[in-house]
Amino acid sequence: MSAPTYTLGIDLGTSNSALFYWTSGQEEIACLQIPQFQKPGQVVKKDTLPSVLYIPHEGEVNGEDIRFSWEQEDSHFALGSWAQERGAQVPDRFISSAKSWLCNQFIDRKEAILPWRSDLKEKLTPVEVLSKYLLHLRNSFIHDQESKKIKIAQDHLDLVLTVPASFDEVARNLTLESAKNAGFSKVTLLEEPQAAFYSWIGRTGDQWKKQI
Repeated sequence: MSAPTYTLGIDLGTSNSALFYWTSGQEEIACLQIPQFQKPGQVVKKDTLPSVLYIPHEGEVNGEDIRFSWEQEDSHFALGSWAQERGAQVPDRFISSAKSWLCNQFIDRKEAILPWRSDLKEKLTPVEVLSKYLLHLRNSFIHDQESKKIKIAQDHLDLVLTVPASFDEVARNLTLESAKNAGFSKVTLLEEPQAAFYSWIGRTGDQWKKQI
């Protein structure tokens, strides 16, 4: 029996991100409960993942305590709730709003500039940061399905990824690059206003024509 093909919908938000998924035979689109660290060594699952990244300083935290079960090596950065809390205390090691940098025409969008105005040597490019968010969402989904004894084929994941309508062609291409770096080979970009319109049609059912 061949592995099922899943369609993943990721709202890659500036502040928070979410993942929804569907496959043939599934009655409703499901929302993934995204694992993230509430504090080092303590994982929680939430509907959304704060779109932030924190780079701990040497000796601050054991890399094993911010490593997820599917990762092979100790992590050198943190995502999610604890990263958001800790980053507010140590802003020069904190990255937020990475997506906004993709459409900034006054910088080299492929340059390692984040955290912005930080003296850190291990800076990241906006594309690298977004890739880490998307890779975590992808791996979280695969791990969730495998925990249910469902085999996931890597080439059976179709991704629909939201982008702001204001994104220029460079920003759109960099978003695609981020997704491909995270292991997605089949990617469709969907502008956020269009996604909101489709969502409204889905909620109103057969009444949408009358409402218009």
